[in-house]
Amino acid sequence: MNNKQHLIVSATVTLFLVRLWETVMVVFFEKSFLWQSIKNDNIDHYQLGFLLLLICGLFWNKLNGKLRMIVCGSGIGLIIDEVYQILSILFGFPYTFNSFLEWASV
Repeated sequence: MNNKQHLIVSATVTLFLVRLWETVMVVFFEKSFLWQSIKNDNIDHYQLGFLLLLICGLFWNKLNGKLRMIVCGSGIGLIIDEVYQILSILFGFPYTFNSFLEWASV
């Protein structure tokens, strides 16, 4: 695989894993202490995504091409996963879901 394919695959896998994990937590563990503490913390996916992109940029020459694309792709996947929250911060509309169906549609 070339670098572009590594980037696309790592972003896609990151999106899939994050959505799968969140779905399992919401469906089966919505009232648990673990899910409530994760849901109410101050760290979001897009912040970790920007951090991964920053690390990728700072260590651009130190990382080989495949690892660089995987780290950048994972960062991009985390940012894409939180695009609704980023838009709500930028434009000031509420970032809430009224039902599980609304949440699952994202």
